[in-house]
Amino acid sequence: MNKVYGVIFNDIDKKYYYLGDEEFAEGSLVIVNTERGMQLVKVVQVIDKISEEITDKIERLATEEEYEQYLENLKDAIEISTKNVGMKDHKTVLQEKLQINGEVNIKYVIINEQGPDHDKIFTAEVSCDNKKLAIGKGKTKKQAEMEAARIALENMH
Repeated sequence: MNKVYGVIFNDIDKKYYYLGDEEFAEGSLVIVNTERGMQLVKVVQVIDKISEEITDKIERLATEEEYEQYLENLKDAIEISTKNVGMKDHKTVLQEKLQINGEVNIKYVIINEQGPDHDKIFTAEVSCDNKKLAIGKGKTKKQAEMEAARIALENMH
């Protein structure tokens, strides 16, 4: 029987359906396919009826390895965010330095993605008025952009 599961994903509740025999309990970690690729999410509710508007599917239960990678990524994100509390981030500092003499066009572009969906490495390029300043890598697009800004700042000194 098809089941519908409510999941937590990026602080929003969303419903997904599952077309298999496996049962997922509340609290189960499952893999869903999103616009950003495969994501690990937590089941928060089991719903008895499937409705027409639910179009997204749970792929499978998350493996222990995927869960460990998720925890490692989460730990890295928490460490990075707590380091910057009360401080300006590299992107902000770079923008302020580049705009000191007036308006400029600062652009960040993701130029490459490598690795499996649950453990990607992104490469970002930062440019100012179409002049390439630096390239950075990170586990998220934001981290890659921040690293590119940090390297650009280092190159300016």
